[in-house]
Amino acid sequence: MNPNTLIAEIAKYTERDRKNAFNQVSPIWNDIFGTRRGRVPQVSDMENFLSPASRQTAGVSTWQHALGKGLQEYLSEHLDMRLLQSLPMPPVGNPQLCDFRGQTVSVAYLLRFLTWQKSQLALDHLDPSSKIDVVEIGAGYGCIAELWIRSGRVNSYTIIDLPENLYNSAYYLMKTTGWEVRLVDDVLREVSPNTIHLVTPGQLERIAFAEYDLALNTDSLGEMPKETAVAYVGWLAEHLKKGGLFFSKNGHRRGSSNAGVPAVSEYGYQRFELLSLAPSSTCTSAFDDFSHVALLRRSEGEARWEPGDVVRLDTLSNLYATGLSQDLAAISERYSRKSLTADDLLFLEWCRRFFEGADAVYGGAHLRHVAAYLTGLKAGLSGKECAGWFREFLEEGESDIAISYAVMFLRYYGAYTPDIAEKVSQRPGVRLYSSESAAFARQPWPLREVKFQLRFEIIANKIHPYRPVSRSLLMKTKDLLRAMSGKRTLVH
Repeated sequence: MNPNTLIAEIAKYTERDRKNAFNQVSPIWNDIFGTRRGRVPQVSDMENFLSPASRQTAGVSTWQHALGKGLQEYLSEHLDMRLLQSLPMPPVGNPQLCDFRGQTVSVAYLLRFLTWQKSQLALDHLDPSSKIDVVEIGAGYGCIAELWIRSGRVNSYTIIDLPENLYNSAYYLMKTTGWEVRLVDDVLREVSPNTIHLVTPGQLERIAFAEYDLALNTDSLGEMPKETAVAYVGWLAEHLKKGGLFFSKNGHRRGSSNAGVPAVSEYGYQRFELLSLAPSSTCTSAFDDFSHVALLRRSEGEARWEPGDVVRLDTLSNLYATGLSQDLAAISERYSRKSLTADDLLFLEWCRRFFEGADAVYGGAHLRHVAAYLTGLKAGLSGKECAGWFREFLEEGESDIAISYAVMFLRYYGAYTPDIAEKVSQRPGVRLYSSESAAFARQPWPLREVKFQLRFEIIANKIHPYRPVSRSLLMKTKDLLRAMSGKRTLVH
């Protein structure tokens, strides 16, 4: 099939879409699609769809195209270089190229590679002697699908995506994999080997009989209306093979519309067996939603989730959203194994009450530095003394984003000292993510004040997860100016 035929077939195919729970579009994506909605791209658009000048991949690629020193150091710390070298980037879509440790790549490719690398943990629970059938909900521009296919472990790949984004992944995979790219235009009884099956949410009934070994969703459940996200998780619970896995890397409370799930437990993971829960150790912005990374397995019979398990899932996910990652790795692993200690339970109960608005001071010694960090955030946002709390956290803190937030507050309140600067200088991630607040601190007042307050508003929403996301007039003005300038927003 040539590109012209592929584009024409997708356009004709999507005319048959029907409204259902799966193809609802959130306010976030309505804004992102903009002039793309209802527009059929030309081949010339697709030939350059990954270039900085293109709007074709808004929302599924990245606004950041240059690989600065800070990002290069950060990615070098987290990427598996041997794996990256074994899978060179295909030269498709005319992306802005850069040199990364001797390899010609784009920033978008490196960031997607990092996500794909995380998803490899599923392989520890799958039969290494058999190729797998994969379904991905929301495939972006197709990079993660292409990497899974090139890994040699995949028998078939099914993509469910909105029409505006399906053009991107279909074109990219047609150009890069050598596999047949096929729209599911009849009821699919059985997946075909070496085939990429494409279906839109409005025609999901066409794959009602298909079953998969692995399901993937990265960073889009949280962008969907709640009804749609819950419907997809329920669909996956019914379409995994025995022992099938669901890899979910997602945030919650994304965007300002309050249309998505307010708590991770509302996705419906309780229909599965939880194999692992962890914070995402990497991100693309200091003010992301900061995903949880969950690996779930199809449950044979009724899944065993106690009420306390559900509450603690939400508490841990709310902690991740504040930028805590490495500091919570061990307790997250114990939670996954159902082996939380008495000290863990006391700490998580204090955190639960903190997020509900309680002001009690944490009295335990276990993970005390994390409690100090949270207390410092609340104090700093209220204009109260916070430097002592942040200094206590920095004595033991290991989470790059949380350290960067602590540094931001210390800079704002004039408490950033040489010893703290020394700690920052030793961590590539902290150098990268605290550079913005360093620039803010050098700005003249009132510009300095405006920029800090915009960031503080985001953090305030993170530590108050049980109230609706609020947007101040200042934030709304900033969004309006961004939209008027035509600047892309990174959706991660």
